[in-house]
Amino acid sequence: MKAGLKLWSTNDFYIEESVKLFKENIFGYIELFTVPGSFGYIDFWKDINIPFILHAPHSLAGLNPADKFSRKDNLNIVRLTEEYRKALNPKYIIFHPGLNGSLDEAVFQFKSIFNQFPEIQKIALIENKPSVGINGEKCVGVTPQEIRSMIELLNVGFCMDIGHCICAANSLNYTPLSMIENFLELHPLMFHLSDGDFKSEMDTHLNYGNGNYPFVKILGMLPESPMITIETEKNSLSSLESFVNDVKYLNNLKFQQV
Repeated sequence: MKAGLKLWSTNDFYIEESVKLFKENIFGYIELFTVPGSFGYIDFWKDINIPFILHAPHSLAGLNPADKFSRKDNLNIVRLTEEYRKALNPKYIIFHPGLNGSLDEAVFQFKSIFNQFPEIQKIALIENKPSVGINGEKCVGVTPQEIRSMIELLNVGFCMDIGHCICAANSLNYTPLSMIENFLELHPLMFHLSDGDFKSEMDTHLNYGNGNYPFVKILGMLPESPMITIETEKNSLSSLESFVNDVKYLNNLKFQQV
């Protein structure tokens, strides 16, 4: 397993500890969420020698490809992600499909985005979503069928969010582990993982052990040596101790897989 540290581009206060933990082989890459308007933070991240994956802004941060009324704004927002791409040379860039809109609109807008930023398309991944957003929104890109359609039409890869998959399964009356198996058939290039209520429709990003996800079974289903971004809560603005504890939790579980 290669663990990833999820940070926001404005989290410059974590940089010093991140460099230390990377040198100690606690994690293998940073997944950096590009916060709209954070152009001034690019140089902070450019100066550290750690591999990056980028996460483009999602709908709650202003980038909603499923909304036909946001086409111009969405193109402008992606300019920030393009500047981070040029500075950090990430392995992948992850996108959410959007909220309260249609799959067709999301595909149309992603094609427009990739036409304007062709280097982004070469490393773009689409992430699956829960059926219901945190404020009750209707998400796009919920089922394996929807994600398959998007990655094939856009010629991009797939980032599988396991928590989102579990939540979607509960909304759609599927067995969560069966839904995970169906998503794995799409050959995800990397994963997002947090803890939560295994019977809930809502994604809560709990630290490992604070929910009841069956991690031994889930980890046993994943391909060998997966890239897993740990998408759990940071309990302090001055320390990444909770992240380190989550890495240790996963590493211990690897020895329990059956």
